[in-house]
Amino acid sequence: MPAHPIPRHIIRPSAPSRGRWLVIIVLWLLTLALAWNLGGRWVPQPATTPDSAKLSADRAMQKFQQQLAMLQQARRVNQIAIKSLRSTLLERDGEIENLRSDVAFYSRLVGGDAHRTGLGVLALRMQPMEKTAGYTFTVTLTQAAKRDPGSRGRLSLSVEGIQVGKPVVLNWAHLAPSEQSRGLPFAFKYFQQVRGMLVLPPGFVPSRVRVRLVPKRGQPSEWAFAWAKILVSTR
Repeated sequence: MPAHPIPRHIIRPSAPSRGRWLVIIVLWLLTLALAWNLGGRWVPQPATTPDSAKLSADRAMQKFQQQLAMLQQARRVNQIAIKSLRSTLLERDGEIENLRSDVAFYSRLVGGDAHRTGLGVLALRMQPMEKTAGYTFTVTLTQAAKRDPGSRGRLSLSVEGIQVGKPVVLNWAHLAPSEQSRGLPFAFKYFQQVRGMLVLPPGFVPSRVRVRLVPKRGQPSEWAFAWAKILVSTR
């Protein structure tokens, strides 16, 4: 019997069907979409850079400096206002003191002071001369208006104080020019202001001034004034 030939079998891969290709494409698109979605969610946020931090700090510092400048300006305005108020109060105090002096003067002038009649010293003002040891002074003399005769005489000053740690009294002869050594003359009926000048020695600290009145008629009299109360500021 003739031998039958052995059949040859060839194995060929079968081509994928259209449905399988469609599934593969859909899976691939889904994979891309998922990767895109995850990639968008995990995008790293930009970290704060040194430049941005410096910019924020600069802005905060600028704002603080502006607030500080405003506070300093408000403080300066308050200081100016307080200084002006103090100056105004000092002026008012001076005006009140002047009014009191005027009231006392006119009261004395018309004889309203029953305890101090006749010739007397109403006020003494001492004002320093700039860049010298000298002082100009004004003595206001009064007498009661009911007194008819006028007053004539001379006045002189003496200054008490401390020099080299010891109490010292400077008489008129040590204070006044030689031509005024006998005192300053006065002659009035109701009131008069006598002006003069004196010079204090170096290192002498005055504490009190005495005014001595020597009328042509009547007894001499003395009137004492504290230095701090009669000194007039040059401002």
